[in-house]
Amino acid sequence: MVNIAARNLWRDPWRLAISAGGLAFAVLLMLFLHATYVGQIAQAGAFVDNAGADLWVTQEDTRDLFHGQSTLPGDLAGELALLPGVVAASPLMGKSVHVASVGDGADLFLVGYDPTTGMGGPWSMHSGRLVQGGNDIVVDRVFASVEGVDIGDDVTLGNATFEVVGISRGASTLFSNFAFIHVDAARALAPSSDVVNYYLLEVDGSPGSIVRAVEEMIPASKTWTRDDFSEVNSRGSREAFLPVIATVMVLGFVVGAVVVGLTVYTATMERRAEYGVLKAMGAPQRKLGGMVLQYSIVSTALGTMMGVALTFLADAIAEWLIPQMRADITWAGIGSVVVAAVLITGVATLLPVRRIASLDPAEVFRV
Repeated sequence: MVNIAARNLWRDPWRLAISAGGLAFAVLLMLFLHATYVGQIAQAGAFVDNAGADLWVTQEDTRDLFHGQSTLPGDLAGELALLPGVVAASPLMGKSVHVASVGDGADLFLVGYDPTTGMGGPWSMHSGRLVQGGNDIVVDRVFASVEGVDIGDDVTLGNATFEVVGISRGASTLFSNFAFIHVDAARALAPSSDVVNYYLLEVDGSPGSIVRAVEEMIPASKTWTRDDFSEVNSRGSREAFLPVIATVMVLGFVVGAVVVGLTVYTATMERRAEYGVLKAMGAPQRKLGGMVLQYSIVSTALGTMMGVALTFLADAIAEWLIPQMRADITWAGIGSVVVAAVLITGVATLLPVRRIASLDPAEVFRV
């Protein structure tokens, strides 16, 4: 029985290739979209996650980094650092700016941080060094690649010119790239040098009492934990991407089920006479169903492996073509797609197995 199943399986390699290829396309679609979703969510919260701060102090009605403007008194870092439980406090400036001095112009999210604490600065360097002086700037690798900027080049922001001293890695999102300068230089570019946008706090122990003390010191402020502020910064990307990605992933599942199902069904019906003979010879339904299932399992295994391999290839191509788009292929994502592929196998096998079960052996002997 196994030999017959194997013979049927490899009798038409083109049909098997079409079945596996259809599933591979579905796996590629589902896994790449999942990886893109995971990557964009991680990218949206990466700056907050890697800023080195346990607590973020913002203006009370601040939604996130990119919507609205947080404004706080600019001379409170020293007082905040003296609060019980606070290890370090650092001011931070952050706003979107347009750079007209490169190519056709580009948008940046400009971060002014204090190099003495390092909080809010680049967390991974591709080349060069960190900010030291007032006219230093570190740009992200994606920005440097797209705009043709290199170490030693000048970047003009407003009336000030900065020299690129370093190129960071991972400080970009699909819609914006981060650049880093000294906090004093950022305050000089602001309409008022007496304010900052945020305070970053490194704390030791439970933040509860520290949060109350900070909000008493700075009226109309809000203190966020790192996880909470990262979540609100990721929420926009999650709400924008999830409905679209979920819809396309469902379509990918349907495509895979239809392709594998039609191929298995056609292959089964073309050999219905063989199944009828086997049934007339007393082959149990379990054995006949197993032959159909074997075809589906092999198609699914080949298609899944091909799809995963193609996803890694697509990720490399996408990173080359669209460097600001990050896709994170995770084991959880691969596992989810494997589960989806197993479900596809089950769905694709149901109809052929039912047709074999209802097959009358006498039909194969009728002229």
